Amino acid sequence: MITASSEPGSPEWWLTKLEAQLVRRRDGDNWTRTSSEIQKRPPLKVLDAYHRGEPPLPRASQNWAPAMREYLRTGRMNLAELCVSAVVHKMRPVGFRTAAESDVDGDERAAEIFRHNNLALRTRDFFTWGLAFGDSYIMVSPNPDDSGRPFITQEHPFECITSDDPITGAPRAALKLYHDDDLEEDRAYVFLPGQVHVATRGTGFNQPTSWDWNDGLSFALPNGLEDVIPVRHFRNENGTGDFEPHLDTLNRINETLFDRLSVQKYQAFSMRVFSGLPMQDGDGKDIDYSEIWSQDPGSVVTLGQITDDQDKPVSNAIQMFETTPVPMDPFRMAVLDDMKTFAVETSTPLHLITPDAAQGSAEGASLQREAGTWKTEDRRARGQQALAETMSLAFRFAGLDDRTDPTKIEVIWAPPERYSLAESAAAAQQLRSAGIPLETIAETTLQMSPEEISRMNQQLADEALRAPVTAGEANQVRRVAPNLTSNPNGQEQVDDGNDARAAA
Repeated sequence: MITASSEPGSPEWWLTKLEAQLVRRRDGDNWTRTSSEIQKRPPLKVLDAYHRGEPPLPRASQNWAPAMREYLRTGRMNLAELCVSAVVHKMRPVGFRTAAESDVDGDERAAEIFRHNNLALRTRDFFTWGLAFGDSYIMVSPNPDDSGRPFITQEHPFECITSDDPITGAPRAALKLYHDDDLEEDRAYVFLPGQVHVATRGTGFNQPTSWDWNDGLSFALPNGLEDVIPVRHFRNENGTGDFEPHLDTLNRINETLFDRLSVQKYQAFSMRVFSGLPMQDGDGKDIDYSEIWSQDPGSVVTLGQITDDQDKPVSNAIQMFETTPVPMDPFRMAVLDDMKTFAVETSTPLHLITPDAAQGSAEGASLQREAGTWKTEDRRARGQQALAETMSLAFRFAGLDDRTDPTKIEVIWAPPERYSLAESAAAAQQLRSAGIPLETIAETTLQMSPEEISRMNQQLADEALRAPVTAGEANQVRRVAPNLTSNPNGQEQVDDGNDARAAA
């Protein structure tokens, strides 16, 4: 049984410590939207709700029927997911350059590991979680069937956490904790240098049982990896999600949306109001108009009798009028203004939030792109180290020691901006005329991936072999050797184009 009084630095001690940090970060500690503690972060479950488009419902009377919740849900807008995806779409690694192969095409072994683990999709989840929650993790695991192709998996911050060295940033220990639905048990993987300790516990109806080490699942990393903790941490700017500092803006947008929907719904039918109605019948009994009319859309209400200066009822002063509709434009403009504010706060391209922004000036569009590009460059710089160290670990697992230096591993990113075919062709022609190498033009201007550049080089080589021999080349061949040559068997043979080109 694992207890909290274990020796510091032991697997038991790290499991107890990291589990408490993971649960507190995920579930929070009595956090509410009205918390007065400035430094208190919302738990990851709250950020996940905003990112999924299910933020806390707008405040309303507690006496409202539960059926009203479905109506409240319509007063929410999911801008948090858009804020994150606008950057993630521009953070697409397509290859790696290493000390062994640093050309434009990238490292072939890195590309093989990249494709084997489908990192084109896995890295999207990796960066999405990092930008939404402030932290995300990526793990390298040995492949028992093919040691040259280790497994690389993205890890959700709900299930994974590391303790990083405050100076170097390297992990000192890591924990992956998840629930296995099929086995109906919790599993905890404690990663220490060269060792993976696995603990399990059953889950009862009320609370889980205590942790127990599972020696059958625990293992040591292969030889040469005694110092490795195969988990790497991506930390976003300030350790927070991109939209986390702007939850107040998102709440304000949702509150205004709900107010607009409420006004819109309850004035769908005009409400008729009577004034000056008698309050008593002929026998002097009070008249209860609530049994006749209710305060619903399309109904009528009473305001009571109209009196004169001496507070005497005026019996012939019965009046009826309809309420004046509340204009919707102020609500719509308020929401639009707050959406623009959110776009400015998060450097999100405004045309993604409001299509009307696409009709602005070219200078304004350029400034919007610059803000988004700067933000993307910052996030790429933060992700570069995590991916380079991950690929370095993968090379160590695969036994490729000539590629393991993470400082010499460069991530090849897909271009953040897309150019039109006409723009690319014109720019490529000008750069080629200036003497820029063809592969550099293909990568930066034509925005080709390493695989496409490699295929282009092969196609250029094939075209060169199939190219016809020019008249000048043929004349040069005739001066060097006759057209007809004899082979060892005494038969005459005519030089073909390839032989002529080789002689030239």
